[in-house]
Amino acid sequence: MLVLSSSSPPLLEVFKDRVSSSAYSSSSSSSFTLVLRRSSFRRPLLCCCASNLKLMPDSASPSIAQVVGSGEAKHEDDVKDSKIAPLHSGTFLNVRCGEELLAGIKRESELGTLPVNIASAMEELYQNYRNAVFSSGIPHADEIVLSNMSAMLDLVLLDVEDPFEFSPHHKAVREPFDYYMFGQNYVRPLIDFW
Repeated sequence: MLVLSSSSPPLLEVFKDRVSSSAYSSSSSSSFTLVLRRSSFRRPLLCCCASNLKLMPDSASPSIAQVVGSGEAKHEDDVKDSKIAPLHSGTFLNVRCGEELLAGIKRESELGTLPVNIASAMEELYQNYRNAVFSSGIPHADEIVLSNMSAMLDLVLLDVEDPFEFSPHHKAVREPFDYYMFGQNYVRPLIDFW
């Protein structure tokens, strides 16, 4: 059994997906339907078993819809009733070079996902960060820039697609993304400690 817990609300809209796996045996496969809902509940708990998937609240939260794995017949009914909504475009997550980052910004701007002013600010941010890190002379600067900027631009795009507002008083956000460590890794190559 795999148990995952998050201290912040999930960033997911309603979606359904069928997952089939035959990794353990070539003659058998298992499938389940997954439904996650964006909620204001503080600590949803996701429990996965070999053939079952349930989304359950921990004891302090109000009830959350349960999702249980089922056979093919139920899956067919669920697919007919569901609307598939992408979680997040993920344009910047698998880029291999800076040109792909810039092309992703242009593509998202042309699709209307990014407002023109945000797209130009993202390009300027990338160029300024790249120039600053490259001028520092640190080894593997190109890998550092690509890693940090792909994460940064993905977070900016996520915030444009689904804005997140921090309350005036909140705990440090460490899940599902550790913003503190990202900030440390982002700024580290820009500071000359010697």
